[in-house]
Amino acid sequence: MGKEHIKKRIEMEQFSRFRKIFPVPDGKIIHDDKPDFTISSGGKKLGIEVTSFHIDEGSNVDSEQKQKPRREEALKEAQDIYEKKMGRGVEFSFSFDKSNPIEDSQTKKLGKKIAEFMMGTDITKKGEVSKCRYKHIPELNFVWINLEKYSDPQWRIFQTHLQTHLSTSIFIERLKKIVEEKEKQAGNYRPCDEYWLLISMDFMNPAQDQELCDDLRLGSEKFSKILLYKTCFERVLVLKG
Repeated sequence: MGKEHIKKRIEMEQFSRFRKIFPVPDGKIIHDDKPDFTISSGGKKLGIEVTSFHIDEGSNVDSEQKQKPRREEALKEAQDIYEKKMGRGVEFSFSFDKSNPIEDSQTKKLGKKIAEFMMGTDITKKGEVSKCRYKHIPELNFVWINLEKYSDPQWRIFQTHLQTHLSTSIFIERLKKIVEEKEKQAGNYRPCDEYWLLISMDFMNPAQDQELCDDLRLGSEKFSKILLYKTCFERVLVLKG
């Protein structure tokens, strides 16, 4: 499944849930691009652009957007090496230390280190492995042994996160950047009578979670409504201009 197909599927899922809690005009809905959705109703056309808010700058090496796929790649490498040597059937869970981010070029090397450590670990007792046992792998901060046997075992990431919230000023600056970028792209949008910008925030994603203040203000010359949608709580905040 390609990235564009996944992106479209996520957009549709979020938009479908959003429509259930926020008044959207009835009419013919087209899911396309530039903007992501158009609704034709009563002779007028509404365009809705969908995007996501992230606490971390996506370009930062320690951002969740960068680290999540690297953790997954390192763990897959580790599991492959372990199972070739030790056989299948065992599951382990890991959490990674965000203060020691994984470099893109180091995922396979890290995977090998994790595999070698697990091959030398006593797995006859269920529970957490002492941190002093893997202090030579600073990228890890939690290892759990599961004694149950599986036909299709998975080495799992059980990521722990410190709750991170931005100051209101930094939060607004991030929102402004999102709006500015979307306004630049709006010149290529299909013609509509009105445009909305829907910014989703996923509580279950540590890269996106952020408290919402009811008095947030942010206007736009292109978008008549800027909407913050906190998906887990099914809450929508309309930003005031």
